[in-house]
Amino acid sequence: MPDLSLFMPLKKHLSGEKFKHIAVLIGILCLLAAPLLLTVNDTDLADSPNSSTNLELPIIDGDWFGPYPVMDNWQPKMIGADLEAVRAYKSNQFAPISLYIGYYFTEAQSKELININNDIVDGINWHRAYIDEDIPKTNRAPIIETVIKSADNNFRIVWHWYRIAGRTTSNHLSAKLLRIWDIITENKGSAIVSISTTYNNDIKASRESLMTFREEYENNINAVLDDFR
Repeated sequence: MPDLSLFMPLKKHLSGEKFKHIAVLIGILCLLAAPLLLTVNDTDLADSPNSSTNLELPIIDGDWFGPYPVMDNWQPKMIGADLEAVRAYKSNQFAPISLYIGYYFTEAQSKELININNDIVDGINWHRAYIDEDIPKTNRAPIIETVIKSADNNFRIVWHWYRIAGRTTSNHLSAKLLRIWDIITENKGSAIVSISTTYNNDIKASRESLMTFREEYENNINAVLDDFR
């Protein structure tokens, strides 16, 4: 389902079922209009002043320290991303975390945040082992969890979500709607955020590392993304 909070001003005037039907209809119309909007967006922002800027991941301290160079070759495949960065964060208490961000200033066909060809594995060095449909409960917005396996039989657990227009979502339809809303309003761009750690048959410990990192540092990450453009 799309993020119905996008249409909250409309909700107070309608019954629950009517509101849901209208929200879905608006979503469909927005998706139909998306190619035109994205084309206009590319034209308007072709000379973005940040188009050659490096994406600097936040310097943090506390339970983790970093960023440091990553120790393996895991990195999501995000076709057409304008900026990408992947770094490691270390801890004396928790397993090390790898943080990846892929950022899109503009979008066009085959250059989209939500695209069937994008993936959190490259299909060469890393492959999916399984996707956990029961998304772990956190104090933050929902995430997508995937366990991946390397060519040499190492495992990682990966969480990812999207940051668009100052909002966080893990739902693909909501992400597309937020991107269209962002184009119409502030046009700050869109990003995928992914964190991962090693997985050695202890899902609880791996999730604890990811959850603690996210809850402590997501605000730092959001600040970088929301203020980037």
